Amino acid sequence: MLDVVINSLTFVFTNGMRSPPAESYSIKNSSNTFNAEPSHKYELPSDVAIGALEFGTNEYNRLNSIAIHDQAGNVIHTIKGSRKSTSTKALKLKPNEQIVSAQVEKLNESPVNVSFILYISN
Repeated sequence: MLDVVINSLTFVFTNGMRSPPAESYSIKNSSNTFNAEPSHKYELPSDVAIGALEFGTNEYNRLNSIAIHDQAGNVIHTIKGSRKSTSTKALKLKPNEQIVSAQVEKLNESPVNVSFILYISN
């Protein structure tokens, strides 16, 4: 069985900014971009606010799934690898919080850490 995990994870925001950036915007051979563009794309509908992101890892601690939830807790979209997730961690947002930036740290082509910057409105 082919082991499918999530590689080349890229977040793109409404202003077109990407994390990590496209290779054309990076220093050649830099460690802050992927060697290949992502092969699948999911675009969040503009009228939906993210309520939570749930990240799943497999038994080898590789990113294996991402579930995007709306503010009511409903799953909007799920991205899954071929193995069952053995551990999950969730980033839950309050109604007044929005993700405005993401930093994806990688090892080879695999994401190993994702940090988010949130905007908190009054």
